[in-house]
Amino acid sequence: MKLFWFVIFLVQRFISINAKWVRDVDSRIVDEIKQNPSVAYLIQFHAPWCGHCRKFEPIYEEIAKEVYDLSTSIDEFKNIRIVRIDATVYTDVANRYDVRGYPTVKFVRGLQMFTYENERSKQAVLDFLRRVNGPALRWIPSIGRFNEVRREHDAFFMFVTTNYDEDDVLFNQYKSLVNQLLSQTYFYATNVSIIQQTYFSKYKTDAKSQIFAIKTEGFYLYEPDEYNNNLEQFIMKEKLPTFLQVSSGNIHDIIVTKKIVIIYGFKDQNEVIAQTQK
Repeated sequence: MKLFWFVIFLVQRFISINAKWVRDVDSRIVDEIKQNPSVAYLIQFHAPWCGHCRKFEPIYEEIAKEVYDLSTSIDEFKNIRIVRIDATVYTDVANRYDVRGYPTVKFVRGLQMFTYENERSKQAVLDFLRRVNGPALRWIPSIGRFNEVRREHDAFFMFVTTNYDEDDVLFNQYKSLVNQLLSQTYFYATNVSIIQQTYFSKYKTDAKSQIFAIKTEGFYLYEPDEYNNNLEQFIMKEKLPTFLQVSSGNIHDIIVTKKIVIIYGFKDQNEVIAQTQK
């Protein structure tokens, strides 16, 4: 009996390791997307000769499996199809989505499209999917939820209002940028009564609405006069955590902030162990 279950375990293990979670598609994917406007597609455009594509291949498979596993319990991962297309064969699709290099990863849902521009790691791509496939603007209903959000993100933005008003100029600016910059950071909103008596007590003001960049080490208030009323400039400057690991995926974003950068070099511990074992 033990042998039977051991064989079953080995078979399941073999299937899990060799399963192909990514679906290969062709030009018909364009019509499929049109016919399913509520379905999200993560599309990898690749070339057979591309070394970076081959390196990314097992990671992309892991992403597809993880999305499948998470889709049963986390709303942001529901209704996502992970696909791949040979951009050198189906050039019509590559041109349609303005693909200029390999691999290129794009999130498409109906008429909405975002290009993934961060490091090609499983966790970074999953975080990207959580942002773009979830609500564009998320509501914080309690101080408990605010604390959870702080633990979840190293940096995010929060609109704080005394009373929701659809004619609020600052809110409309914020909402417009949320839709544009959804792929780059997280955006939240809450009522001042929820958080005023705790962390934000020092920010008492007559203004009916304010915007904060919330980071691990503290809060940064958007002062319109300091940014010539340019909210986008504030968001682009403060969207990154204060302390982060520099990679090829975020170096451009770091430069755009125009902040003084102090770089500390270190050797990845996993690489040290791998070299020691050779």
